[in-house]
Amino acid sequence: MSKKRTTEQGRAAVARYKAAHPGRIMENQRRYRASLSPEKLDARRAQGREREARRRREHPEYFKKLAPAARSRWIRRKYRMSDNDYRALLESQGGKCAICGTQPGKKHFDIDHNHACCPGGGSCGECVRGLLCGGCNKRLGVLEDSDFCAAADAYLSKRKLKRLA
Repeated sequence: MSKKRTTEQGRAAVARYKAAHPGRIMENQRRYRASLSPEKLDARRAQGREREARRRREHPEYFKKLAPAARSRWIRRKYRMSDNDYRALLESQGGKCAICGTQPGKKHFDIDHNHACCPGGGSCGECVRGLLCGGCNKRLGVLEDSDFCAAADAYLSKRKLKRLA
């Protein structure tokens, strides 16, 4: 007669294994993903996105409650800012975009930081410059690219607009 595990026993066994072999699980997952063809990997990613979208549709109240905490964790991880740091920076700007002075709408302000200080997408926390609306943040990103600015200036000087008669 075979012994069957209950769900709780199975979960406990998996938890013990994960605790005993943390690197092995990650390595096995890495190896598995590397063995997949690009098409299969894309299909699995698409399935994950669909599953996440379905969960969000079916349980909007849960995700609405979860969103502020998730954003807070993301800001702490990416920019090394606490909620209090964010609020203090927003308050120091009068609750407005640091460039154009607009109030935040439904979306939060973007956190502007010096990309030259911390290449790679994150921030050390010391290079945060301010909070900007999405439009100002995009425009500032374009202005920081000096090659693009030079090319855009050359383009505009070559092609002066002719008045429509």
